[in-house]
Amino acid sequence: MANEAKIIIRADSADAVRNIENVTDSTKKMESGIGGAASKIKTHFLAISAAIAGAMVTVHQAWALAERAAAFEEQMASLDALAAKYNVSARQIVSSVEEASRGLISMADAASVSAKALMMGMKPDQLVEFMRVVEATTNVTGA
Repeated sequence: MANEAKIIIRADSADAVRNIENVTDSTKKMESGIGGAASKIKTHFLAISAAIAGAMVTVHQAWALAERAAAFEEQMASLDALAAKYNVSARQIVSSVEEASRGLISMADAASVSAKALMMGMKPDQLVEFMRVVEATTNVTGA
């Protein structure tokens, strides 16, 4: 008589099948979510690109304005140093030049012209008078 051993395993595979189905469902949901996001990005790519380009242009313009403002302030500081000899400030000279020219030149141009004139030896009151003459001549000639 031979010794014989039998092992009988009985298992209920219903839980395993149910868990595999849950994993499959979760994977399908994840795929559709990712696919939906990718689809939305493709759909709105042009709008997103335009928004980024607009932001870049705005930043570029802001930087250019900041550079111009810094250059103007530097110019005013130089003009202040030149104007100190006459006991006036750069702001006073620029305001007088702008007023005398009746808007023919901007503040930046007024500062530049004033600095050049003072470096050439003109006095602030001579510069203001010169700007009045320029403005009057422009009115006569129409230039």
